[in-house]
Amino acid sequence: MPRKAKRRVKLTPAVVKDFNPDKKDDAIWDSEVNGFGLRCRDGSKSFFFRYSVGGRGGRQYRMSLGSTDTTKVSAAREKARELRAEVDLGGNPKVTIRAELDADNKARAIPTLNQLSLRYLKEHALHQKSSFEQDVYRLRRAGFITEDQVRDFGMAVFNDNGLPDQKREIGKRLSKFKSQKPSVFPGLAKKQIDQVTEDDISHLHAMGSATQTEANRRREIIRKMFNVAEGWYPHAITKNPAVGPSISRYEENERERFLTKSEIARLIQALYTVETENPQRYGPSVNAIRIILFTGARPGEVFNMRWEQLDLAEGVWSKPASATKQKRRHHIPLVQDAVTLLKHIHSQGTKGDYVFPSRTTPIRPLSEARKTWAKVMKAAEIENEIGTRLYDLRHTFATHLVASGQSLFSVGKLLGHSTTKVTERYAHADLDGLRAALGSMDQVLSEASNVTPLRKG
Repeated sequence: MPRKAKRRVKLTPAVVKDFNPDKKDDAIWDSEVNGFGLRCRDGSKSFFFRYSVGGRGGRQYRMSLGSTDTTKVSAAREKARELRAEVDLGGNPKVTIRAELDADNKARAIPTLNQLSLRYLKEHALHQKSSFEQDVYRLRRAGFITEDQVRDFGMAVFNDNGLPDQKREIGKRLSKFKSQKPSVFPGLAKKQIDQVTEDDISHLHAMGSATQTEANRRREIIRKMFNVAEGWYPHAITKNPAVGPSISRYEENERERFLTKSEIARLIQALYTVETENPQRYGPSVNAIRIILFTGARPGEVFNMRWEQLDLAEGVWSKPASATKQKRRHHIPLVQDAVTLLKHIHSQGTKGDYVFPSRTTPIRPLSEARKTWAKVMKAAEIENEIGTRLYDLRHTFATHLVASGQSLFSVGKLLGHSTTKVTERYAHADLDGLRAALGSMDQVLSEASNVTPLRKG
């Protein structure tokens, strides 16, 4: 049966206006551009372009060119003429446009560095790290997130009752975050992550750091963030921009600070002095500092110590996997001074699960002891050119145990290290031991000088 002939007429504004067919769906075709037509469906008129690929009987495509209410017939004909030329040259306009739209949508799905930073904090750092606070600070300082976003993130963490108390306390601190320091490289935040280059990170690595150590830490978090993002956006990240020949890790001088025996004696006395000044205010934090000194434990582990973890009859502290850096359960024996102190605290009838509760919110643990530590250091008159941190008590614990003849393996077990290589960082040489060694050398030199007189002149 022969195909019904198409109605062809030069489409003009008048033709468009007068085209009101009786059928619910009807069309007429332009006589100047093959495939260009006008369609009226349920009283609504629109321009379209129809073409086929694969010759006569090939697959047909239809493309809308706009409503007659918003598109002039001249503009629609010009667009149809461009599409006709593309088809005649072997193209497929609809497929081309769809590919362009897909590419555009794909590009829109690629986050900016700001969006990636927030997702990294919410979905990775918050859940995979025992403490994510420094990650937040470093991303803010780099300029990847804003102060408002730090506070919003902190408030969300604090309000999440499903998180451990330690993490919620970090969130509380972040919710009050304020900083006088400007962002180092804020222009990067708006870049989509597939556009961030090694040159960008190399530039950031070289600027705005008070120390080379801090520059290394900042670069490391960016490297980690992009490693994680490779699983989230494999189509966007083909190379980690924080890794490359132009970004060299700065040499770091290991921070060697531990308290000498005389400093330890002054520290112990200063702890009593500060505690006596205001037991209610300083008592929990002073006792926490004592336990850090007695055990060499990380401050965060001590602050979050629970009564249920302690067997005071046997003198054992069982740290749960969730509370340790290695994510493994860790049992350590306690020295008698620690057991005596813990029994004394328990005898005071303290309420709650935590050994060292927050002074303002007793149902939560102590979150820090910076002010108490600073006061104790001042009272003890302990000064050092690189300063003395609370964490240095861990160095002190390891140093004096090794100096007393204990093996790195045993000390590492007490500290919760996986290898003795890690323990070596804390086991610095004991000054008294070095002086004794020098004394031996004095004896050698003295005996040698008695045998062979030194020539003068």
